[in-house]
Amino acid sequence: MLSRDFIALDASSKEITKESFLDQLANGNFIPVRLKSEESVYVYKLFKILPKTDTSIKATINQIGFDAYKNYKMEGTAFPQFSFKDLDGNLVTNESMKGKIIVIKCWYIHCTPCIREFPQVNKLTEEYKDRKDIVFMSLAEDSAEQLKAFLARKPLSYSVIPDMKVYMNESLQLNSFPTHFILNKRRNDCKSAS
Repeated sequence: MLSRDFIALDASSKEITKESFLDQLANGNFIPVRLKSEESVYVYKLFKILPKTDTSIKATINQIGFDAYKNYKMEGTAFPQFSFKDLDGNLVTNESMKGKIIVIKCWYIHCTPCIREFPQVNKLTEEYKDRKDIVFMSLAEDSAEQLKAFLARKPLSYSVIPDMKVYMNESLQLNSFPTHFILNKRRNDCKSAS
């Protein structure tokens, strides 16, 4: 939940910026703990990891922190240029999407959490189906053939763009899935969440 807005506290319970919190989580010896708070307000505090803690735990937490920090730094930046063809042969580009809100899901067939969220994302597209200014698309690592066979069994309401592994790795620098991006109407600026 580190992609949400939250009140950030350092190890001494002093309020710090979200950027500083995520930087310390990515590069320090801390674990984030969500404190009990009001339902709509999130408060996270950094707790020091003891020196004798398993190094794999520290590495996992640092990776989570790194991903959250990277996503935070992407917010408000222009989404990398794109020109994709979806499974139906439709061309999708930065230019063709100007003036629209774009919701992007990044995933692949063998990602269990990616598939587990299909019912929720399909419900989202149903909820906003009358909004012509919102486009739902997904970038998938897999080939068109693999996706067509898979989606025949597990439908996804998003427009699906195949063969996106290189783009997601190099242009978006993703290393956790699923990842979602919301691009605003004006300049296709990013807001991301893993």
